[in-house]
Amino acid sequence: MILWDMDVPSQPSLVDIKTDKNETIPAIYIVTKTGNVFVLDRRDGTPIVPVTEKPVPTSVKYGPQTQGEHYSPTQPFSALNLAPKNKLQGSDMWGGTMADQLLCRIAFHQLNYEGIYTPPSRKRYACFSW
Repeated sequence: MILWDMDVPSQPSLVDIKTDKNETIPAIYIVTKTGNVFVLDRRDGTPIVPVTEKPVPTSVKYGPQTQGEHYSPTQPFSALNLAPKNKLQGSDMWGGTMADQLLCRIAFHQLNYEGIYTPPSRKRYACFSW
């Protein structure tokens, strides 16, 4: 099961990349919903742009976690990433009035939210990707 629906939203692009040594590398550009742009050698899948496996949350802070799910402890991130680098914070919440803003911030802090790969839970949680 795909927990976060972060698959590829559009078709990849097939391109030829010229190197400094005037060699041509057949490549594929894959843009994801998370803002990652994976650039791979079409011949063998080797990353042309570095890809790093980074740790992500595997459990929730508050309340019961969904049962029967397996959460990977890491996810791949491309060095070519178009998403903002910081996760949401209470100060990012807004409202039409100061009272609305305060209520939004309070509600945000009551959610399970650990960034882009926050595991689903049976308590309220924020699932937000750029």
